[in-house]
Amino acid sequence: MLKEKLCRVLEIPSITIISNKIEEKIEEIKTHLGVFIKMFK
Repeated sequence: MLKEKLCRVLEIPSITIISNKIEEKIEEIKTHLGVFIKMFK
């Protein structure tokens, strides 16, 4: 899978969002993305 290759080979962190009803979980997704972005600061 691309995500594993990015992390293992290129050492680039990535995040995958899978949801059938993304609009219902938008606040949870924002929180997770915020934490992910803070990794780079």
